[in-house]
Amino acid sequence: MNILVAPNAMKGSLNTFGFAESIERGFRKVSPVFHVRKVPIADGGDDTGPVLNQVLGARKLKVHVHDPLGRNITSEIGITRKVAVIEMASASGLRLLAPSEYDPLRANTYGTGELIKRAHELKIDQIYLGVGGSATIDGGIGILSALGFRFYDDKGLELEPLPFNLSAISSLKYPEENLPGTSITILCDVNNVLLGDQGSVAVFGPQKGVTPAFAGILEKGLENWVSLLEKDRGISLRNIPGMGAAGGIAVGLVALLGAKLEPGAEFVMDLVGIDAHLDWADWVITGEGKTDSQGFSRKAPFVMVEKARQKNLPVSAITGAFEPTASEVFDGVVALQNKPLSIHESMQNAAQLAENAATQLAAILLRARDGLHVTHRLYKTIIADIGRGGMEEARRNIDDIPDYLAIHWVCKGLLHNKSQQWGDALNCYLKALELDPGNGSAQAGIDLVNSIISYSNKSMRDP
Repeated sequence: MNILVAPNAMKGSLNTFGFAESIERGFRKVSPVFHVRKVPIADGGDDTGPVLNQVLGARKLKVHVHDPLGRNITSEIGITRKVAVIEMASASGLRLLAPSEYDPLRANTYGTGELIKRAHELKIDQIYLGVGGSATIDGGIGILSALGFRFYDDKGLELEPLPFNLSAISSLKYPEENLPGTSITILCDVNNVLLGDQGSVAVFGPQKGVTPAFAGILEKGLENWVSLLEKDRGISLRNIPGMGAAGGIAVGLVALLGAKLEPGAEFVMDLVGIDAHLDWADWVITGEGKTDSQGFSRKAPFVMVEKARQKNLPVSAITGAFEPTASEVFDGVVALQNKPLSIHESMQNAAQLAENAATQLAAILLRARDGLHVTHRLYKTIIADIGRGGMEEARRNIDDIPDYLAIHWVCKGLLHNKSQQWGDALNCYLKALELDPGNGSAQAGIDLVNSIISYSNKSMRDP
């Protein structure tokens, strides 16, 4: 059975790569009848940078920038010859601040602008900017300031590029030197508009430290800023889906840098070639830290469900916590906790808890799918037969395991081992890995054969 493991990150506890590995361990612990393929995903939020860097083969470049409060830090971008991958959270993210430091009236995106400026200096053609996890609500003025824009009040006095000044901006000055014609694609993990009860301040402000008193200041500021840009550029911005992401940074970048907004989940999934992986799969396992109604705003697990449904594939989720209404779209949701735990304990032990949850889900699938448990038991019987020397019984039983399963070839390899037919054994193990690259038994068989023939006939390494 082909299991596609494609989780999002668990914010603050387990990145998407570690999450996928935990799920794989859980399934392989239950039975080798599961072929597991890991395809970590992202949606413009956490781990978008690492996922894109892996797909694009980008190398990391350290960049000295300023954090949301103006302190010196070292961040990084991913670069290829023509593309730069930037995670806003690495320079302007909540993860850079202690909760006691949250300051939505002063926290700004200047550091992200410094990353973009470095990409410009490298003569990059295309920037992919993931904007999830930000600590800021500044409409992008911090970024623009780092790139040379200046902001003035109605008396012509220059303003600091800080959120509390948004409502005072009356005019702006463009950089003295023309900016490079670098294309910027903003990858959004939500589709909220800029203003109102579904806007940036109302929906995402509280997690950034916005109090009711601050909310009015910031909402008024964004209203003034977007009105100025709409008048200056002659375009409508405020009601475009995604403009409310990351404190409204897209407003300034779309208006003044020609940036394009893209739904992050769809963009990343297209880049990793998710359709081909879904064509291979029999069942999809996704997940995230919390499965709630925010997911309907284009979060990766929900987009994965949409894509899988187009191919009539079932999708289950492993999650830290979930809302019943949000979980109804999945074919089963398994929560991490199996006993009373604090949030801190759950986050500290997320990898093991995710593996345990995957084990439970795998055990259910093993019993529920027609013929799967029978094949599992037959494999165990063959291994026992080989172990006690019952080669004829094992040989007959192997033919009852379909040859599209890796365990068919693992069992054949073990038989050839017993007969010291090392070349045939190696070919069988290689075939098993072709079907299931993470199959530990096949890899162990290859290592054993290689160690044996290295002391006998080295030409047998290439049978």
